[in-house]
Amino acid sequence: MIKAILFDKDGTLIDFEATFAPATANVIEALAEGQPDKMAALADAVDFDLEGLVISPGSQLVAGSLDNIVSCWTPHMPEDHAALLARVDALYVQNSLESLAPVDRLTETLGTLMSRSLQLGVATNDSHQAAHAHLDQLSIAHMFGFVVGFDSGFGEKPQPGMVEAFINHCGLSPDEIAMVGDSVHDCAAGRAAGAVAIGLTTGLATQDDLAPHADHILPALSDLPELIDRM
Repeated sequence: MIKAILFDKDGTLIDFEATFAPATANVIEALAEGQPDKMAALADAVDFDLEGLVISPGSQLVAGSLDNIVSCWTPHMPEDHAALLARVDALYVQNSLESLAPVDRLTETLGTLMSRSLQLGVATNDSHQAAHAHLDQLSIAHMFGFVVGFDSGFGEKPQPGMVEAFINHCGLSPDEIAMVGDSVHDCAAGRAAGAVAIGLTTGLATQDDLAPHADHILPALSDLPELIDRM
């Protein structure tokens, strides 16, 4: 029986492309100070179509941590990595809040899961600061007793550290935990920790991408309560 659920954030709780395509364009423009050549270089470094606002499925923007994204940009910027990371984190928080879009029936679905007395958490490769800002903006922060980012001290997905930390937080066995996410990294992290891996095709990963790594695959987050009830 599943007693607790750990969610990815981007592409799982929030609409990834609707939120991060415009936010990324604004972040790049700010970093490049509007210089076209520099904007193009920064966009190319993360496989982002700046003109069409299209994120490539293989981009670090999809499953990489914020640290991975900044590593792509550091060679093009005057700051050292740590300084650039802090600046990019702040820029992304500011700009993503302006375009933040929840997935369909988000609050309703989370409320249904809470009514089953399930413990809920969030583990994202975004920053801890951004995770809390997004949950607050969506008025769902109170639903999660555990929220970690790549910079919270538990490593980043696909490593199992975040999931293991949630297991310890809940005081449960791994097979009583479900890790829910839209990327291969999410499912791989769940499996590596011994949790049930549930993939969603709500991001850029397809069912074929997720199938080797997920125990279950759903087309929408709103389908999750029914699956949990069956399990």
